[in-house]
Amino acid sequence: MKSLALKISPFQLFVITALAILAAEGLSHFMLYLLPPLSEQIRNFLDLFMVLSFMTLIFIFSFKPIKDQWNQQLWSNEEIRLNAERLQFALEGSQAGLWDWDVKTGKAYFSPRWEEMLGYRPGEITPSFQIWVELLHPQDRENTVNKLMNHLAGETDHYETEFRMRAKDGSWVWIHDRGQVVAWDEKTGTPLRAVGTHSDITGKKNAENKVQHLSRKLLITAEEERKKLASELHDEFGQSLVALKLGLEMLSSPQNSTIDAFDKQTDRLIGLTNGMIQEVRDFCTRLRPTILDDMGFEPALGWLRRQFVTELKEIELRIEGLNEQRLPPEVEVTIYRLCQEGLNNIVKHARANRASIFVELKDSSVYLTIEDNGIGFDTEAKKNQKTIKGSGLGIIGMRERVSALSGEFEIRRGTESGTLISVNLPFQESEA
Repeated sequence: MKSLALKISPFQLFVITALAILAAEGLSHFMLYLLPPLSEQIRNFLDLFMVLSFMTLIFIFSFKPIKDQWNQQLWSNEEIRLNAERLQFALEGSQAGLWDWDVKTGKAYFSPRWEEMLGYRPGEITPSFQIWVELLHPQDRENTVNKLMNHLAGETDHYETEFRMRAKDGSWVWIHDRGQVVAWDEKTGTPLRAVGTHSDITGKKNAENKVQHLSRKLLITAEEERKKLASELHDEFGQSLVALKLGLEMLSSPQNSTIDAFDKQTDRLIGLTNGMIQEVRDFCTRLRPTILDDMGFEPALGWLRRQFVTELKEIELRIEGLNEQRLPPEVEVTIYRLCQEGLNNIVKHARANRASIFVELKDSSVYLTIEDNGIGFDTEAKKNQKTIKGSGLGIIGMRERVSALSGEFEIRRGTESGTLISVNLPFQESEA
């Protein structure tokens, strides 16, 4: 609705009404003066009739602006109510807390949600700028206040930052804060009022820290794997290559001038080369067996079982429901790597002498269980804990592999002792 050209204040309305009554009375007396003498009752009746008639005309002419002004007021009140309702819904939907700061006096308003983020009940925190500063983490306080002051000085069009605040229980809550100055002094141009929101991002920050920690561990592990790979290459192939080089040099020596000596040296070098070829094949097979790509994960798991049977006295392997069906490559690789990492963990940490691997294909899902009879998680800290959240890098890697295929991963104590790993990997039949 457009603003009215005519604005009538209550005082103006009173003056208009009083002048209208005086004008009506004056006109009534003037008209009665012009009439011939009449009785008192008729004169009073005519006086009242002319005053009412005149007042009616004045009301008719002033009714529209007064009515428009009244409607404007009603519309403004309704707009204020709707805007407040929309703001409330927006804050509830975003789980954000509202703050309103009187820059000049230092007083502030903190919404109930703002206080609840820090574990307080509504009205439990003194609403002031100073209290807000005191709740900031000491390491974040200077940077946060500087950013706010820069915005007040007009250096930025809005204020936005992340910091920690002390909760009621003494813990630290990560906050994303965003605000803006909404009122200035007309004479000096200094800010008078700022409004903004607080959002709890503790979960996001914890996830980021967890990812950073995992990334560091992955980098360290990758570097260790490179070191191990380099060591194995040096130990397994370094000496053989040196021997091959010396043998080739000896072919041209006077000692191999005869055909028999030359043939003997050549046969020795061929045998050395064949041995190196077999070492390379074995090395590549340990990294990724070709049988996995050529024949699937069932023969590959059989090969893997034979590699670990020397460290474990017994490894039971059962596969059901496959019926010569090949699974999607990423599923087969994941199953193989899970079994490989699971057996590695058993050999390194479980102190077990028996393990079992059970794979079942059912209802477009692969169910895998890996169990051992080792020491498991039966410590004082986890004696009564059935489900374990494994934090080792091997377990984390297994979880990540399963998660990448939208599967389910669980690690818990075994039926009698040891550890049991349970995995469910769904797949599309059309991809198999």
